[in-house]
Amino acid sequence: MHRLIMGNPPCIVDHVDTDGLHNYRSNLRECTKSQNGMNRLPNKNSIYKGVRKSPTKGKWRGMIQVDGKCICLGTFNTKKDVAIAYNNAAIKYFGEFARLNEL
Repeated sequence: MHRLIMGNPPCIVDHVDTDGLHNYRSNLRECTKSQNGMNRLPNKNSIYKGVRKSPTKGKWRGMIQVDGKCICLGTFNTKKDVAIAYNNAAIKYFGEFARLNEL
């Protein structure tokens, strides 16, 4: 339905709020596959995007994928600190397609 609303464009149609049932024109935008991935929600095993458990005991590591390359954001004491670092990187690299962590 979202492709029909957008006039069946040759590219991918992204839902700004990530809810596939909200097919309002104001919630839809054309994008690339990469941009669509930037707007994904965190995976089901984490409350934050870009946060991984570090092999170092008690630490958390921040990661973001840009143009197919994984960028390390550093090691942090708390998941929330990593989430803040991820948000800053997402704004820098993804602009309007950045899906930020809710803090």
